[in-house]
Amino acid sequence: MATTKLKFYRGLKARYDAASKHLDAIYFATDTKELLMNGVNYGGSGVTDVSFDKGSNKLIVTKSSGKTEYDLTELIRFKTSLPDSLATPSKLGGLPAGTKVETLKTKTLSQIFEDILFEEIQPTVQAPSATISFKSPFTANKILEVGESAPTAEQIQTGFNRGNCTVVGQANKNRAGELISDDQSFIYVGNSTSNKTLPTKVTLGTMQYNYQAHHGAGDTLLTSKGNKATVSPNPLPEGTVKSGAVYLYGTYPFYCNGSSASTSAGDTNFPSAAAPDTKLPLQKWTDTLIGAKFASEAATGTRLEFYFPSEKNVSKVEFYNTVSGKWEVFGTDKYTVSDAGNKTVQSVQIAYKKLTTTGAMSGALQLRFTVSDAGKKLVDEPDTYNGEEITDEVIAMLARNSREVPFAMPMNNVMPMASTTGNRPAGIASFAVNFEPGGQAPLDARQLVPNKTDLIAAATYSGKNTYNGMLVVVGDNGDGKPALYVLKDMTKITQADYGGWIRLDVGAQTLIQIINDLTTGGTNKALSAEQGKVLKGLVDTLTNKVNALGAVYVPKGTLADLSALKGVASVSKGHVYNVTAEVTLNGKKYPAETNFVYIGETANQASVETNWDSLGGTVDLTAYAKKADLEGFLTEEDLAGYAKAVDVANTYATKAALSEAIEGLSSTYATKAELTSYATNETLKQYATKQDLDDAFAWNEETE
Repeated sequence: MATTKLKFYRGLKARYDAASKHLDAIYFATDTKELLMNGVNYGGSGVTDVSFDKGSNKLIVTKSSGKTEYDLTELIRFKTSLPDSLATPSKLGGLPAGTKVETLKTKTLSQIFEDILFEEIQPTVQAPSATISFKSPFTANKILEVGESAPTAEQIQTGFNRGNCTVVGQANKNRAGELISDDQSFIYVGNSTSNKTLPTKVTLGTMQYNYQAHHGAGDTLLTSKGNKATVSPNPLPEGTVKSGAVYLYGTYPFYCNGSSASTSAGDTNFPSAAAPDTKLPLQKWTDTLIGAKFASEAATGTRLEFYFPSEKNVSKVEFYNTVSGKWEVFGTDKYTVSDAGNKTVQSVQIAYKKLTTTGAMSGALQLRFTVSDAGKKLVDEPDTYNGEEITDEVIAMLARNSREVPFAMPMNNVMPMASTTGNRPAGIASFAVNFEPGGQAPLDARQLVPNKTDLIAAATYSGKNTYNGMLVVVGDNGDGKPALYVLKDMTKITQADYGGWIRLDVGAQTLIQIINDLTTGGTNKALSAEQGKVLKGLVDTLTNKVNALGAVYVPKGTLADLSALKGVASVSKGHVYNVTAEVTLNGKKYPAETNFVYIGETANQASVETNWDSLGGTVDLTAYAKKADLEGFLTEEDLAGYAKAVDVANTYATKAALSEAIEGLSSTYATKAELTSYATNETLKQYATKQDLDDAFAWNEETE
C-alpha cells in the first residue's frame, strides 16, 4: 500500500517555497491569510482560520465569506493491492473472521484500529417486571380463618420495573416504556385475568393474587459502538407483563384440651392440667398432620380430646415414643370418634367431630393426627417400628443390627405377638424386641423404692400412675434385706398398715454378687451385662476370623473348554470345575487340566470372567533359558566398563523423543513455505508509520 504524506506549513508568505521545500504541501501564509499549494492560492487574502476535524477527516478553511471544507479521508483511508475477495482468516480483536479487503477499503486506518482494539459489546438486558405484595396486617402465605375479611385493593401493593439495559460507553436505557395506568393494569385473583373482582371474605383453600402492568414502548438499545443492538425485539413494543403470585390460605381451626406440639420431634413442657377448647395454630386446609400434647390422664382424671371439622376425618393417630425416639401408631381401639355439635367460626356455625381416648388412663402424651377429607375412612393401622410395619423381616433386621442379643431364645423360637389382648387392657405401644438398659436402674422406675416407708408415701405416687397388680421391690425392708410387694388395692396404696399391699415370700432368697471383670472366679457369682458385651465382642471376632477362611470348595466335575465353563447355568461360590483344554481367562493363559473356582458374590453369573479364579495347573517354562544354557555369556564383571541402559536413557535422547521434539517444532513455529503468505519487511515499508501520520497532520513552523 502506498501512503501519500501531506504536510502542513504556516509562516510568512516570503518564506513560501512552492518549487522545492513546500512542494505538494499546504502552506498558510500568516501575514496575507493565503492558503497555498504548489504555488496556487486556494484561499486568497480572505482566509481567517484553518482547522482540521479529526472526526470527519476534513480540513476547514474559514474565509470572510464563509467556511470551506476539504475532505481528506482518501489520504488516510486503508489502501492495498490485495484482491477485494481476500478475507481475514481469523478473528482479530473486534474485527470478525472473514472480513474482506473490499470492506476494509471503505474504512480509515483509525477505524480499522478501533475495530481491532475494541470489540463491539451487546447490552445487558433486564426484562420489565411487575410485583405484588400485601400491606399490614396481611402477609404472603398467611393462614386465616374462613370468613375473615380479605384484603382490599388499598391493602395490596403493586409495582412496575421498566427494566434496565446497560452497556459500556452508552447511557442506560429502559427496556420498556412508562407504566400506563388504564384498564389493562389491574389486580386479578384465582390465576385468571378475567377475574378482577377482589373477594371480601376469606374462602376455604388457596387464594391467589396477581398483578398485570400495562407499559409503553421501550428505548432503542445500542451497542458499545452506538449501533443498534441485536436483541429482539428492539425496541420493545407496548405490552403487558404479569407479576408472580402471592397467596393467602383459608381454613377452619382445630381444637384440643391440651396444647400445640411438634409433628416431627419430641416436645417437652407438657401441660399439668387439661385445657378445654384450646385452639391450635391454624394449618393449611391441605395440611395432613396436626400436633398436640396433653396432660397425664392418670393425674387429671380427664380424657384426651381432639376436635376437628366434620369435613375432615382422622385417618391415623400416632404418639411420640420417648424411649425409642420414634412415632408409633396409637391403635384405633384406644379412641372413639363422635359428633361434637357446632363451633362458631367467624360468626358462622361449623359442624365438628371429637376424638376421645378410651381404655386405661395414660400418662402425658404427645400425639399427631393425620387428617384427610371426610370421604376417606378410618384405617386400623398396623403396629410400626420407625414408621415401618412390624413383620418377621423387621424383627430379624433388629436382631442382626443389635449389639446385644435381643432375645433370650433363638430367633426361630420367638413367640409371635398376640393379635388380641383377651380380658386385659391393651397396651399403647407394641415392641417386637426386649430391652437392655444401659443404667444401673430398673426400666420401670416405679418397680423399686429404697425403704419400706417409701412404699406407702404419698409423694412416691404423686403421678397417680399406679394399677392393681403392680410389683414393687423394697430395697431395705427394715431387716437389711429386699422384699417384693404386689399392689392389691389402689384405694389403700398409702394406708399405714400396708393394707393395700401383699408381700411375696422371698425369705429364702440368695443374694448373687455381680462381677464386672473376666478374672474373678467363683461358683456363686454372676457376670455383669457389660462383661457380656465384652464376651460377645470376642465371639464376633472369632466368628469373623473363621468366616475369613473362605467357603469350602465343592468339586463339580470336568468341562471341555472356556465356553463350557462360562456357560454353566447353576453355579455358586466355591464350585470348582476342571477344564481339559488350554484357557485364556482374565487376560492370562492357563494350561490344560487347570481347576477353576467360582468366586462371584452373586450366584449364576458364570459368563462373567472375573467371577472365576484358578486353583492350580502346570506352568510352561519352555520359553525360559536354563542355567547351563547361559554359560559362556558375558557376566556382570565383563560389562562393568560399559554404560548401563539407565545411563544411556538419562544422557541421550531416544529416536522417539527426537521425533516428538521435531513434531513440537512444526506445531509451534511456521515453516518457510507458510511465511510466504505474510507480508515481508519490504512490503511493510509501503505503509505509513505512526511517525508518518504524526508528521502528516502536524504544523511545521517557518521562522527566521
